[in-house]
Amino acid sequence: MLLNLKLDNLFCNKLASRSQYVFEQTIDKILLHHIGDIVKFDLDLSGVELTPCPDIDRWILYATRNAVKKLKLKMTKDGRVTRGLPFTQINCLRYLILGINLDEMGQTSYTIKLTKSFLNLSKLEIRVYAASDKDETVMKYLDKLEDVVMHSFRGSKSELIFIKLLFTRAPSLIRMNIKLSKGVKEE
Repeated sequence: MLLNLKLDNLFCNKLASRSQYVFEQTIDKILLHHIGDIVKFDLDLSGVELTPCPDIDRWILYATRNAVKKLKLKMTKDGRVTRGLPFTQINCLRYLILGINLDEMGQTSYTIKLTKSFLNLSKLEIRVYAASDKDETVMKYLDKLEDVVMHSFRGSKSELIFIKLLFTRAPSLIRMNIKLSKGVKEE
């Protein structure tokens, strides 16, 4: 029984240098034929040039079928979270390590959506890549913002944080119109 399964950068690169088909089939076979629990699954694809790879979804499902507790994914050289990861609910995972490039707007929201898939996640380790003070640059774009309309507002914590951000970072804001989602009542 193999408790820790590590498919590192060197291994993945050697397979991928043959062909993407060989690479995908080999990882499929390793995961499909593994018997017993995998406590830690470490997959480093950072040096592999992949065309959109739906196999990653299947690999995570294979690993979680074996009750993996700790999943470490390194998907790209720059730390970007790949937009093909599963949003299916996975109960067994307790510890997740992800790299995030905070310079890309979609990375943070996609990562939050991904972590919601892991229902028993108790530890999340985030490795930040290429983080600069671009958030300040983004906030400068709010300097001239005068009018905001929000549709389908439900009053969630993230929506309230966003509104607070607008109030604190948009000095020219004159009007904000918040339209409630259907079924939400004013208090």
